[in-house]
Amino acid sequence: MSLRWARAVAEAARGLVDLFLPSLCPLCGRRRPETGSRPLCPACAGRLRPPAEPWCPVCAVPFPGTGPSHPCPRCREDPPPFHRLRARALYEGAAADLIQAMKFSGRLEVRSALVDLAVQAALEHYADAPYAAVVPVPPAPAALRRRGFDLPGILSRGLARHLRAPWRPHALSKDPGAPELLGRGAAARLRIAARAYRPAEPLTGPVLLVDDVATTTATARACARACREAGADRVDVLVLARTPTAGSPVPGATGPEIAEIARDPAGHGRPG
Repeated sequence: MSLRWARAVAEAARGLVDLFLPSLCPLCGRRRPETGSRPLCPACAGRLRPPAEPWCPVCAVPFPGTGPSHPCPRCREDPPPFHRLRARALYEGAAADLIQAMKFSGRLEVRSALVDLAVQAALEHYADAPYAAVVPVPPAPAALRRRGFDLPGILSRGLARHLRAPWRPHALSKDPGAPELLGRGAAARLRIAARAYRPAEPLTGPVLLVDDVATTTATARACARACREAGADRVDVLVLARTPTAGSPVPGATGPEIAEIARDPAGHGRPG
């Protein structure tokens, strides 16, 4: 059976389940309330913790304790090429469980819940922003072959439909030889990402860049820079989850080094 037919059969089976079985929480299997359109049951939804002030208003990294929000040291020393980044939840609890269930266990049944959560974040933070394009962070070819799906692509397609904006899944490309970022330190992520992404199609106007998780924002910075090079005049970033780490300069790289890598990634050798 071809991949296209397999996907069609999976979609049909999913439709039959939705039609004949009660609406179940994709995370715990409990029955969801009949009213409303929340993707999770109340218990699992209660395990979603959105980023809250005090935080960095640019990259949304939360700060411990109380006090006013302010740019984190990283964004203050080296302002990113995106306007702002927003997330539906911190990368913990139900948010981490859902993302890991799809990315690493292949549980495609959580897809609708993830798209719904992304739409919730967009309606909360970007409802009044008219976008000329919704652009996903492009996948690594090896990861796409291994998983058989592209989570940022799935999220961005759902967001484009709800925001009534053009979906541009091929606007950016990723170097197939670039090492994966998973498990690498912040300084290595910055260097690898700076060389890995490039514009593939022209863009105009404001763009919404979509990814699943923001950790060091290295990927968001590199892809936003590529969007700007393609012609976008502003880039906002939306992710499902933000890692709950305090804002700080990139470990292993000085402030001037961070800025220099961002300005001239080609001068820092091959990725890795």
